[in-house]
Amino acid sequence: MRNYSRVALRDPERLHIFRRRLADWQSDLPETMFARISKSILINKAALSKSEWRSRDETLLSFAGREDTLTIGRLAAVRLREILGAS
Repeated sequence: MRNYSRVALRDPERLHIFRRRLADWQSDLPETMFARISKSILINKAALSKSEWRSRDETLLSFAGREDTLTIGRLAAVRLREILGAS
C-alpha cells in the first residue's frame, strides 16, 4: 500500500489503516518479536498460532485472538520457516 500500512489488531479484533511505511514500523518494533517475511508483510511472531500448507504457492497463517487468516506465498513461507527456525 506504498505509504500506508494495514494493521490487524487482536483485542478488539479490528483492522486499521495508517499513513506509515512498513519499513518505519520495522525499524521501531523490536526485532525479537516482529519479523518481515516479505516486501509487504510484517508479523508478530508470538501471535502466530498456526501455519497450514495449502499448496506449493500458498500457506495459510492463523494468529491468536483473530478469526481471519493471512495467505502468504512460497517465498514468504520459506522466509518464515527460516526465521522461526533461527528463533
